[in-house]
Amino acid sequence: MPAASYWKALIWSRLSGSKADRSLCRNVSRHRPVRIVEFGVGDLSRAMKVISLAQRTAKEVAYCGIDLFDAREEEPGLKLKDAHHQLALTGAKVRLVPGELPMAVARTANVLTETDLLIVDAQHDDDALSAISGFLPRMVHPRTFVARYHGDPSQPKLHWPDPESFWARQRRAA
Repeated sequence: MPAASYWKALIWSRLSGSKADRSLCRNVSRHRPVRIVEFGVGDLSRAMKVISLAQRTAKEVAYCGIDLFDAREEEPGLKLKDAHHQLALTGAKVRLVPGELPMAVARTANVLTETDLLIVDAQHDDDALSAISGFLPRMVHPRTFVARYHGDPSQPKLHWPDPESFWARQRRAA
């Protein structure tokens, strides 16, 4: 899958999807991330858009998705093997980590350093984030862009917390 064309990027950032996804697409185009980490992959549509937009300005994009995948109980989720196959078609360097957020981040925090964009899905509440607060500082740098979805998953809202205050709040909660 090639990088998004100018027109596709314009459509994704201005005309299609939810308001939160449009905002994310605009900010990906503006901040040009190379290393992307997503907590809660969902159906891959957001990941595919973000990777494609990032590839417009970067030759090599690294993406890491942390999700339950096959272990999801409440609804059958995307299979790990299928997700990896679809994301590998983008040409990005893909790493998918199955499991609960605290365990998965504990296993991978040391290799996910220098993250440029961190996307936190609405399924992860403050308790889950406070459980991983000790690992987050080694994953990010001062210019890391944090996109946190919250609210109803069918109509999510996107919050762009200031990274310094976001990490400080998570450390206090722990």
